[in-house]
Amino acid sequence: MSDTNLEKVFSAVKRRSPTAENLKIVSVQNRFLDGSLYTVGFDWEQQGVTTSVINRVYVHGKSVDVYGFDEQLLAIVGATHGRGITNFIKSPRAVTSMIAISITLLICIHQGTSIYYGSIPEIPEFLSSGFLLILGFYFGKTIHSDDG
Repeated sequence: MSDTNLEKVFSAVKRRSPTAENLKIVSVQNRFLDGSLYTVGFDWEQQGVTTSVINRVYVHGKSVDVYGFDEQLLAIVGATHGRGITNFIKSPRAVTSMIAISITLLICIHQGTSIYYGSIPEIPEFLSSGFLLILGFYFGKTIHSDDG
């Protein structure tokens, strides 16, 4: 957790609640959607009564969004980060997966028909090199994304 992010988080909470005092980080989820989610606790004085309050602060890219109620956060998350089929198809991982599946199916069909008709199954060079290229790319990205 960098000091720059903490400064951004605290200043965003102070903008939303100018009378906030004793700000402290209650918890941090470093992997929350496309950024990090901070839970900030603070004391809030209104009409002479001090109340302990928490805000959720979503830091993603250069944006810092503050939510006073979990319902607000959930509404934004649900509206902007749906898990529908269209979002899956738009993702780069889906495109590479579809290409890999297509090439794998093509190789399997070619092998199956070759065996069925009694010929010696030979995979064309362009298919085998394409298959190995995609396989290497997939495992390279998977290992890279697991490292952080």
